[in-house]
Amino acid sequence: MKSYILQKPKKLVLESKPSQQIPSKEYVKVKVDVAGISTADLEAFNGKCKSELPFTLGRQAVGIISEVYPDGGSEFQKGDKVIIGGFEPCGKCFFCKSGEPHKCENMNVLGYNKDGIFSDFVIVPSSIVYRLPDNMHYETAIFAEYVSMALNIIDKLNLKQGDHVAIMCANQLGFLLAQLITYYQGIAIVIDENKEQLTKLGNENISYTLNSKDKDWKEQVSGITGGRMCDKVVYITESNLSVMDATDICGINGCICLAGFTELTEQCPLANIHNKQINVVSVKHAYGNFPSAINMLATKVVNPKQIVGKVFRFAELPEKMLSTTYDEMKYQCYQFRID
Repeated sequence: MKSYILQKPKKLVLESKPSQQIPSKEYVKVKVDVAGISTADLEAFNGKCKSELPFTLGRQAVGIISEVYPDGGSEFQKGDKVIIGGFEPCGKCFFCKSGEPHKCENMNVLGYNKDGIFSDFVIVPSSIVYRLPDNMHYETAIFAEYVSMALNIIDKLNLKQGDHVAIMCANQLGFLLAQLITYYQGIAIVIDENKEQLTKLGNENISYTLNSKDKDWKEQVSGITGGRMCDKVVYITESNLSVMDATDICGINGCICLAGFTELTEQCPLANIHNKQINVVSVKHAYGNFPSAINMLATKVVNPKQIVGKVFRFAELPEKMLSTTYDEMKYQCYQFRID
């Protein structure tokens, strides 16, 4: 087994380890074929790792089941095409024991507070492994995490037909969320400063894309909504805008969802929230909707084709982590293949 180990900031080293045995029928071994790199991986690589080093990064991967527990009892078989979900409930907190693992108080995140998947083989709990359709391309399947998180957001928003929903950031999550909101007959308004990404969204039939560098973008929101402002606002934590901006464009009795995996350091404008009687919810992980996300991708309800970034080889990983900027990875999914 070969894994890239982050020994210190900006230093990835490929290490070989003896092949490991599956500890119980609750685990499977996966041959990783394609993995994605997230902005969280890049932050950890650059010195913001949440776990003690040395550490293995990565939480997005697809591949083939290479081994199941020999005594049987697994729902998977050798050769199954699967995606690994990067979020693992602790199984010990109140919510996990109450049958609500999606509310886990101590969610484990691969490549963040638990060793990740930048390896040729990984042993992971079968509970976070999901079977893929045989005809689904790996480059498409890797986006299931973002689609699952987008579905979690839609669930929290209680989206209704005709709702105006502002999405404050056109990163990978925002790009796919806009398509889903449109599919569920909401009216997506995407706000970002990246002109190229906004153009791509227009190509996906997203009618309203606003450049946040325009001084009158809030007035544009008012015009689109007939002066009522937005029923819902999704403030993605990678946004270049502020939470105050989110409260400004949220209508009276509206809802703001704080969404994303990146740490949020913004101060909360409580007076504006209180005066407008805004409901605030949050979504920080993708656990819970992976099967639905896979179906959305398989049936082409969402199309991630325009945000597939560079695809490179496993051996190139350290070089690419050094040369890729945060903004590049924010708007495109960089992937690598393991030979």
